[in-house]
Amino acid sequence: MPPVGLAASVFKGLSVAAIGHGIWILVAMFWVCVFASVFRSALLLFLASRRDPIYPRTFAEPPSVTVVVPAYNEEKVIVETLRSILASDYENLTCLVVDDGSDDGTLRVISEAFGTDPRVQVFSQANQGKWRALNMAFQRIETEIAVCVDADTRISPDAIREIVRPFADSKVAAVAGTVVVANASGLLTQFQSIEYITAQQIGRRAQDHLNGIMVVPGALGAWRVEAVRDVGLYSNETLTEDADLTIWLRRGGYRVAYAENARSQTEAPADVRSLLKQRLRWSLGNLQTLWKHRGAFVEFGPRRVLSMFDMVFFGYLLPLLSPVVDLIFLYFLFGLLSDWYSGQTTDGIDVSRLAVFGMAAVQAMDIAVAWIAHRREGRGTVRLLYLIPLMNMLYRPLLYVTVYRALWSALSGKLARWNKLRRLGLEPKREVAAR
Repeated sequence: MPPVGLAASVFKGLSVAAIGHGIWILVAMFWVCVFASVFRSALLLFLASRRDPIYPRTFAEPPSVTVVVPAYNEEKVIVETLRSILASDYENLTCLVVDDGSDDGTLRVISEAFGTDPRVQVFSQANQGKWRALNMAFQRIETEIAVCVDADTRISPDAIREIVRPFADSKVAAVAGTVVVANASGLLTQFQSIEYITAQQIGRRAQDHLNGIMVVPGALGAWRVEAVRDVGLYSNETLTEDADLTIWLRRGGYRVAYAENARSQTEAPADVRSLLKQRLRWSLGNLQTLWKHRGAFVEFGPRRVLSMFDMVFFGYLLPLLSPVVDLIFLYFLFGLLSDWYSGQTTDGIDVSRLAVFGMAAVQAMDIAVAWIAHRREGRGTVRLLYLIPLMNMLYRPLLYVTVYRALWSALSGKLARWNKLRRLGLEPKREVAAR
């Protein structure tokens, strides 16, 4: 064979081998993602069922509490938020509002509604960001506990009492409350409602069992003031200052707890553009936080570090691989349909059929996790049978897009600002029911 023909033959052989190995790798990635998703769902259900809060439930004397509300252009929602706080059944509290340079009527509506109420204190600063507003509050707080509430959040009458209870354990430095979507009327907000309920009633319960809670939410979270000052207050080094502070406290040897009965309602993004802006900030901020606290992967033991590995794999790696997983699944599905249409049968193990069963198992586990979470929440469950598959087809890809954008922003150095959502406001007559 001439040298040119020999070289072409070798190149062709290597190309075919490379393609074969490439397809094998893609198929292997598909199965890794399928098995990892099913295993994660089963593990979360197990850990959540094992959770048994170890903190005492009573105080010799309930601690004094300051409710902190950072605000920037919140004139449509802040009055109802403050009213829900002042309607709390917890007696020993004050409310501190920090206006971060609002250029709308935020200060005016607060003054009109609460100008003569001694329980409400208002401070103003030039627009410097939420982290700076919170630090201003913590520099002025004189109480033992601070409960931080977003300006668009309404709390239940017993929320303060419930979120303070874990602080009876002196090792607890922060407590996450339960946040549900108040405006779950459209399909997009219903998807977010399912996500919130599942993440808290299953995910956060599991993290609490491991002492591995990753974030105390800004919508409703409580902090031991002395501990927050001990780790240096909030930082502007990440876009998710709450997650950053939560991990600092855990690295400082403190415990972070979850109070499922401390309940609140918040306004979720009602359109895709607002959702993408919000989730870009969350995704990029969490990535920054993981990088900033990369030393925690070594410092934490296996139990405490599990939630960080969970965020890395299922928050970033799996979204990166999701297009490949979807394409491989479509490949198997097309092969199965072609065989069925042509009447062909396969002897032995049918890989295409196994792949379809694998994806069906992922869907079934997602439904099971959401089902149990909604039962714990006291919500209806029948609609999950069709909403979960729709959610995986329509909503999850949107979240994956934000991961790609976050990773690109991190690699390119183009960091996102704290994207302010456009508030639509909730109906004043709607209240959070006490449980």
